Amino acid sequence: MAKILGRMRSELGANYVTLILRSPGPGDQGLMVTVGDVTSEGLISYHSHYYAMDPFVGLPSEKVVTTSEIMSESRWVASPFYQEFLAPVDVHHLMGADIRTDDGVECRLRVCRSLNSPDFSERDKAFCTLLLPHFKRAVHLHGKLDLIESERRLYAGAMDRLMVGTVILDENGRVLQTNAMADKILRASDGMRIANNMPHATHAADNRELQRLIKNALVRHGNQRWLRWWMRFRSRVTLDCVTSVWWCIVCR
Repeated sequence: MAKILGRMRSELGANYVTLILRSPGPGDQGLMVTVGDVTSEGLISYHSHYYAMDPFVGLPSEKVVTTSEIMSESRWVASPFYQEFLAPVDVHHLMGADIRTDDGVECRLRVCRSLNSPDFSERDKAFCTLLLPHFKRAVHLHGKLDLIESERRLYAGAMDRLMVGTVILDENGRVLQTNAMADKILRASDGMRIANNMPHATHAADNRELQRLIKNALVRHGNQRWLRWWMRFRSRVTLDCVTSVWWCIVCR
């Protein structure tokens, strides 16, 4: 993302280009990608204070506008946001668009120029408008990946707190992740093992049943986000005084 914003900065003669993926708020520093000579102090000050003073918000969805289109020059330069935050870093002209996806994700694209640079032209706005659908797709994908990662962390955290060996598989039945209990049992090589990055039961009958379950689930439920099976294996190895080990195989 930073590489794309860097190309935009060069093409538009901007001193900063920012994509705000999650707006800051009380207790939340938000998430943004910025290119230009930005300092950590500047980012912290925006996250903690100046975001609440920003008048360049609530823009029409997926429409590129400039500050000169929504307020007068005198009002803009007199605003506390301009005087205290933008002017010290040589930002005068501002162009931007708000992007909203169908699943409710909202982000903001902002392009800045210095006082000595010309205001943004209709050609500049048209250039940004061409890029908006691509940013929208990228933001949608980011939101989906963020949700999946949050679900994975929540699930993995819950499983790590239980006496359950958990193995997460991809769409090809290969191991993506194991939890601490699964790692402990696999190291003992008693009941379950990983071979060629795929789970196998030690005993032939158990392994045939395991492979059948995984294969059927991948064929029948490939479009589901998560599918879980619980299988019980008797273990001869004592693990924290537990001799009956529960396994959870999760296909993603």
